Amino acid sequence: MQGGYTQPSRPLMKTAFGLLVVLYGIGLVGAFGYGFFTLNPQNLALYPTASQIYGYTFSAFAQGQIWLAGLCLILYLQAFIGLRWLLPLVLISAIGFVSEYFGTSVGIPFGNYEYTALLGSKIAGKVPPVIPCSWFFMGVASYFIAGQVANSLWGRLLMGAVILTSWDLVLDPAMSRLTQYWVWEDTGVYYGTPLVNFAGWLLTGVGIMGICELLLKSSWDRVPSPFILGFYGANLILPVLMCLLAGLWLALGLTVLAYALCFVCYLSARRRRSVLGGMNFASGSQVPSRG
Repeated sequence: MQGGYTQPSRPLMKTAFGLLVVLYGIGLVGAFGYGFFTLNPQNLALYPTASQIYGYTFSAFAQGQIWLAGLCLILYLQAFIGLRWLLPLVLISAIGFVSEYFGTSVGIPFGNYEYTALLGSKIAGKVPPVIPCSWFFMGVASYFIAGQVANSLWGRLLMGAVILTSWDLVLDPAMSRLTQYWVWEDTGVYYGTPLVNFAGWLLTGVGIMGICELLLKSSWDRVPSPFILGFYGANLILPVLMCLLAGLWLALGLTVLAYALCFVCYLSARRRRSVLGGMNFASGSQVPSRG
């Protein structure tokens, strides 16, 4: 044991990897179902069994994928940092719920919208339980990725919020325009989504990154980044493929641009660390730790 940490649990790691594979499978199956049945409803008549279960899977797949993603990340975090994920889960879910409750009640901070029955029952008649869960696992994933990009406190807060918000560039068109997991009362210029929505995402994202910074900063470098990147991708693949199949090229283009800018920042940060490392090695001192 070192610094209160135990050795990573291999059984938990293997289970998390297995769930990650399942998440990619769900994303691919969901995209196939959208392209084959939703965009071509005449195909439902050709497959009577599919027609009978289509409506059920449309809702169950979405809810199941979110809960499974939450479990996947929790198991992986448990394998490396123990129960240090528990308090962030409570606080981030609370921030997500409060933001969504006010958003669906008074239109702040995202604009006026409403969740449909496709995401299940609603807390206080407003917010499905899966929504705070998704804020948690994508918020934490975004923070860990931001930790690979930014050295400073504000850099991590802002970069993490940007990485989180970039997900919504395809998520919202896919889930409110191409399907109706939620509906907008304020019609906006971005596939029906008001632009204030993204300001709300950034604001909520900064709050979530602040919690991560307080509670997970000492842990982020213990969690291997390849898995986190793969996990983020598993939750990105379905809305990306749906937008691709529907030809929402602006959403895809902006998403690619956002991630390209994040990647450029990552390369810049890596180059800067390499230069600092070389300078400190030459002077016989250690590389400064993250602030």
